[in-house]
Amino acid sequence: MYYLISACKDGNPMLRDGQTGDWIGTFIGHKGAVWQARLSPNATNAATASADFTCKIWDTHTGEPLYTIQHNHIVRAIAYPPDNSELIATGGYEKILRVFDLSENANPPQNSTPGTPTVIETSRGFEIGEGTHTAPIKFIAWTQDPNTMVTASDKTLRWFDLPSRACIRQEVLDGEIRSCELVSLHPPILLLTTLEVDSPF
Repeated sequence: MYYLISACKDGNPMLRDGQTGDWIGTFIGHKGAVWQARLSPNATNAATASADFTCKIWDTHTGEPLYTIQHNHIVRAIAYPPDNSELIATGGYEKILRVFDLSENANPPQNSTPGTPTVIETSRGFEIGEGTHTAPIKFIAWTQDPNTMVTASDKTLRWFDLPSRACIRQEVLDGEIRSCELVSLHPPILLLTTLEVDSPF
C-alpha cells in the first residue's frame, strides 16, 4: 500500500491512500499551521513541521503522536534519510539545522501517561553547520548518500557533510527559493542526484 501525506495551514495533516486518494485519517495535535509533512522510509511513521514551534512524529497505523520535538521558533522543514526511519532533520526560523536520533528516545519516561508523546528538547539534537544559516531554513533534502544533506534558505542552497557537520558547498541563486525537491536520476547512476528548484527568476 502507498501513502500520501499532506500539510495544511489549518494544523491538521492528513494521511491518504496513495493509489486511490481516499482519506485514511487526520493527525490531531498541532496548535499551529503545518508547513511540511514527510513519511518515513518504511512508512510506519510520519513527521510534521509546525508553526507551533514543534516537529511531531506520528504512528501511521494508529494516528497517535509518538514524539514531540520542541523548538524555539517555527519549524518549516523536515527530512528523513533515504534508508533510516530513526533519524529526522529539522530546520526553520531558528536558522539551525539539527538531526535527532529517535531511537535514543524510544523508551518514554516512567511517569508518562500512556498515549502521551515523548517530549524531546532541542538540546537532544545534533547541530549541523553551526552558524551557517543567516535566514530561515525552508527546505531540507537528505540525499541518497545518507552522509549528505542539502538545505534551501533565502537564495542559497547549501550542502552539508554529516560526519564533519560542515558546509561543503553552496550555490547562491538569483531569487528566493520557493520550493525544493530531491530527484533521483536514472538507476545506472543512483549515486548521483539533482535538485529541482523553483525560484521567481
